[in-house]
Amino acid sequence: MVDFLDRKILSFYKSKKVLVSGAAGYIAWNLINKLSGIDCEITCLTRKPLNELYMANFEKCKAQINTIVGSYDDETLWKQSMDGIDIVFHLAAQTSFYKAEEDPLEDFNSNVYPMQLLLKAVSQNEKKPYVAFAGSVTQCGLTKKLPVGESVNDNPSTIYDFHKLLAESYLKFYINKNLVHGTCLRLSNVYGPGPKSSSDDKGILHSMIRKALQKEKLTIYGTGDFIRDYTYIDDVVNAFLACPCHLKKTNGNYYIVGSGKGYSVKEAINMVARVVERITSLKVNVISVESPDGLLDIEYRNFIADNSNLKLDTGWFVSTDLEEGIVKTVNKFRSDL
Repeated sequence: MVDFLDRKILSFYKSKKVLVSGAAGYIAWNLINKLSGIDCEITCLTRKPLNELYMANFEKCKAQINTIVGSYDDETLWKQSMDGIDIVFHLAAQTSFYKAEEDPLEDFNSNVYPMQLLLKAVSQNEKKPYVAFAGSVTQCGLTKKLPVGESVNDNPSTIYDFHKLLAESYLKFYINKNLVHGTCLRLSNVYGPGPKSSSDDKGILHSMIRKALQKEKLTIYGTGDFIRDYTYIDDVVNAFLACPCHLKKTNGNYYIVGSGKGYSVKEAINMVARVVERITSLKVNVISVESPDGLLDIEYRNFIADNSNLKLDTGWFVSTDLEEGIVKTVNKFRSDL
């Protein structure tokens, strides 16, 4: 299918100054990779230096890429990073439900406090940047009706989701005070290739693909009947890049970002097995076991995204279906072996 990002959208970023927090992360790498082909200035904000494998992809890029290394709880770091910035993609985050439950204060310091510092720095900037924040569809809690759109009342069931909602609320407060422009994109089960240097697999599909390629069994917990909406990384990046281009429509809103199609966990894992077998001729075994103790209620959710508002306001659409995305991911993981 045709990629959503046409020349008109990409040309919006020409000569823009862009800040990406969490630059060493999975979504950030893909976003920077997309922007690197444009004549713009990208500031990568990261807690640790970006290694050679990470940066190798950008050696022949058109963009000017700068790196600022520091702690996200450092107020001075945010002030220095924000100078002259037009657009902020705030992707730095702690992403584990379980780590948040174990240490709520640490999760607050990772997922809420940096947003506070970012917004304080933005409010002192001569420009009024656009802040695009990465949220999660699980912020709305355990919904009963599908698909799920922005009209659903938020009822977070985990510390992680409460903190993500709190960070989003801080952003909305500053937008309402006319101190910043911005939006929150609530993401659903993102998957797809990332930097070769990354060993941090995000989500069940990444884990299952790697296990299949390493000739390990794929495990389904319980019946595997819970429905998920899996969203390919390129479609997620396109959503982030589209929102600042449509400031008048997107400013102050949040959007559900998903494919709009639901698959049971069992269906998705079996699809991984079939794709890996077809591409590699490996035999992939799928087994079912009882669910482990201690799982949070959010694990038992069903979710399908209603992405109609994002489509209406930006023209965004899904360009990669689940099987095509798994094929692309398998091929990329094989090339990295």
